[in-house]
Amino acid sequence: MPSPFFLDWKYFDLIKPGKQAERGWVVKVQSPCLKEVVNAFFNNIARTDSFCLFPAEIAATALQNQFWRDYAVFKVTGKLAHNEQKRFNEKIEKAIAKEIEKRKKTWKKKFFSSGMNLADERRMTVGVGHVNRMLESEIGADQSMKNILFSVVVESWTAFETLSADLWYVALDNGPSEWRKRAGLKADKSKGRDFEPSDSFDFNKIADPQKHYGSYLRDTEKTSFQTLHLIKDWYKTVFGKKVQQKLFASDGYIDAISAVRNVITHKAGIADRKYVEAVKTFSELNTAAQKKPIRLHGEIVRKLRNATITVGNELVMFVDGQLINRARP
Repeated sequence: MPSPFFLDWKYFDLIKPGKQAERGWVVKVQSPCLKEVVNAFFNNIARTDSFCLFPAEIAATALQNQFWRDYAVFKVTGKLAHNEQKRFNEKIEKAIAKEIEKRKKTWKKKFFSSGMNLADERRMTVGVGHVNRMLESEIGADQSMKNILFSVVVESWTAFETLSADLWYVALDNGPSEWRKRAGLKADKSKGRDFEPSDSFDFNKIADPQKHYGSYLRDTEKTSFQTLHLIKDWYKTVFGKKVQQKLFASDGYIDAISAVRNVITHKAGIADRKYVEAVKTFSELNTAAQKKPIRLHGEIVRKLRNATITVGNELVMFVDGQLINRARP
């Protein structure tokens, strides 16, 4: 039973199979200009999956290797060594290594015949079980899990923010002139009008606005996608208010991850007034108190990460559809 001094991090809920948001769209994009952007997003999101699974994989593999060695030692010597550091003479160690190799071959045969299910089962039972036991009793493990969850939030948001910006820039580079006119009017009003380049300015560093206006806006930093408000605003500017409401309403937790990411990166995970206000409609987060550390666990972090995938999916499919239906003149 967990100690009252340690939190229930719900690690299993973070990595449990079947809770991932749909990602099949990555192979459905029809616009060639979007392939690189979408593949980057997919790989960025996939990286967080591997990161989350790593503790369970390490635990499961270490325990399995220890079991194989214990089995081999007992079979060769008829007893188990009590001293963890004890090494036998060269002849016995070779015999032990031979027995371990036999066990590995048997396991690999089962592994390849099970279609990877054996490894998944081992990770989710043996691995997760061992990690949870550590989380119930060791301060270091407790702190590490907190850092893992924080990192997943920050990485997931960064992947979404990058996708949102890159999609928008590519859309302007390849879409109809109306989009560029909409963006240009707003960009001129927001900043950049008073810029006077010096004689030594290297114009090769920025894209030609007549050929790649989206890239030009990116290179000259006339637009920013660093907050959810700005992302919504720029999409509304180019594609209209109704589109903005539809795209970002597909998963309300996109607002939650924006707030959680901000409080992690700007306040070291200590709730402030803005955070408490931003998460008040989310039951898993709205118990936060000002000037107190926020509390996350695997279940809510999974929802936050899935929101970036779901909304990212909506953005990708929308822009792809618009580029197909409204070919650039």
